[in-house]
Amino acid sequence: MVKLRRFPLLLFYFFSLSVSGRLAGAGFIQQERGSPMSSDIILTADHISKRYEIYAKPSHRLYQCLFAGRKQFYEEFWALRDFSMTVKCGESIGIIGSNGSGKSTLLQILSGVLRSTTGKVSHVGRLSALLELGSGFHPDYTGRENISMTAALQGINDDVLRKHMDEIIDFAAIGEFIDQPLKTYSSGMMVRLAFAVMTLLTPDILIIDEALAVGDCFFQAKCYTHLHKLLDKGVALLFVSHAQPVVASLCNRCILLERGQMIADTNPADAFDLYMKRNAESAHPVVPHSVSKSDSALNANAPVYESRLQPPFRARIQNRI
Repeated sequence: MVKLRRFPLLLFYFFSLSVSGRLAGAGFIQQERGSPMSSDIILTADHISKRYEIYAKPSHRLYQCLFAGRKQFYEEFWALRDFSMTVKCGESIGIIGSNGSGKSTLLQILSGVLRSTTGKVSHVGRLSALLELGSGFHPDYTGRENISMTAALQGINDDVLRKHMDEIIDFAAIGEFIDQPLKTYSSGMMVRLAFAVMTLLTPDILIIDEALAVGDCFFQAKCYTHLHKLLDKGVALLFVSHAQPVVASLCNRCILLERGQMIADTNPADAFDLYMKRNAESAHPVVPHSVSKSDSALNANAPVYESRLQPPFRARIQNRI
């Protein structure tokens, strides 16, 4: 007999399956079935772009609904523009760029969290994504229950889960907290559990967005060792990080994003050289307008570097200074 406490979990599970089916039917996520071969293309992004509508005032959202097609009350912000890529089995791709360059938006579209404005994404096999801290987990469920829920949402049957459950718990190494609600976990404990669940269930495609930066150095080393093992098994990896040694160690290919556009798709060394060069050229000192020399909390003699925020945010911020 199903416990009453598990009833919300089951409802969430069937709701997620329904949403995934609708997204697939709408062409948002095109997922092919079958086991990919080592030389096959396992993920394809075809000219994907993501546009947001930026409103200066909340009332402009209402005006846009009332006067749609006659007047535009928003500014367009393209977080991603005309991005295309293919990923093969066993390929490890690092994605780098400044904050606001579109890295997280890209990974969210590839993993099916966001819908692209244009273009389409298709992949073969099972995809696991470690994006925001604690995403996909329920704060009121225990660590063990969250493992079961995540496995169910990914279509993993109970026999496979029972086979890997002890391995996941041992890898996470959070002790007796595995039977405590997730809301009692620290950030590091959440990362440990999330990484263990996403990787030890052996996906075909693994996406990681800077989540490992929260963990301690010993757990990070443990994770990187396990990632190398997954790559040897033919798992495709998309990895976002600002740490050049880690990207150089894990990835055989690196994509540089800038203001939502792909600047380079090359080896990690050349990509980081270009990244440092382009940012060094643009980060020239400017006169601080809002910093007072009498402010004891700041060093007024220190250089202030120009922001690389994409418009219209940068223009709006400067107007308020």
